[in-house]
Amino acid sequence: LDRSYGRRDLTEGEITDIQRVLTDTGARAEVEAAVSALTDTALVALAEAAVTEAARDELTALAHFVSGRDF
Repeated sequence: LDRSYGRRDLTEGEITDIQRVLTDTGARAEVEAAVSALTDTALVALAEAAVTEAARDELTALAHFVSGRDF
């Protein structure tokens, strides 16, 4: 990973290898769990926030969108 970080000329194979390392070591799952927990915390706070229902709906949709993306 140290040799690859920040390189713009990675091959498709190198990218696949990096993705495999991140998955096989459990790093991806750990980050996804942290994102999920933080999203849940944010949604609880949002439910109690003094905002309009329309704003709450939009912010809830945004939270789900940004926390659910997959690369």
